[in-house]
Amino acid sequence: SLEGDVIGKIYEGGVAEIIGINDGWLKVKYKGTTGYISPDYVEYVELTEADKAAQEVSKGQQVVNKAKQYLGVKYVYGGASPSGFDCSGLTSYVYKQFGIKLNRSSSAQTSNGYKVSKSELQLGDLVFFSSPGSKSVGHVGIYVGNGNFIHAVKPGRAVEIDTLTSGYYNTYYWGARRV
Repeated sequence: SLEGDVIGKIYEGGVAEIIGINDGWLKVKYKGTTGYISPDYVEYVELTEADKAAQEVSKGQQVVNKAKQYLGVKYVYGGASPSGFDCSGLTSYVYKQFGIKLNRSSSAQTSNGYKVSKSELQLGDLVFFSSPGSKSVGHVGIYVGNGNFIHAVKPGRAVEIDTLTSGYYNTYYWGARRV
């Protein structure tokens, strides 16, 4: 209603996703916030598939940029803050900054989002690795492009960037999810 609290503003040219209608008001999602806006203030534009892909890439780039802010942060078992991260703590923390809640463990994060093939990886996708001698997921990182990913490695190491395409991470690559 017009008496409701203002929870944010969308300026001219801002793009929000319409996710529903309630009593004549549009339910929209904008930069991780959900709220209602009068249709009197909206210009409807149907996005092409190329537009949608470009938006996903730009969101992915934002995720990558945020994750890179934590390069060098020490590994802490169970850590989920800039004072120390484990692998799933890093991914959870980064995505939380964009209003996206991930499951806490690396294996549980395999149910977040939807599956993407290795050949279709985009910036910000979660990449998973099985544990040696096991088919279960034991590690997760964030794809940063060019065959690389960022992750909280292990005790004694820090958040760093590694390659998916050779060595250990190529051998134990499990799959990827887009959230």
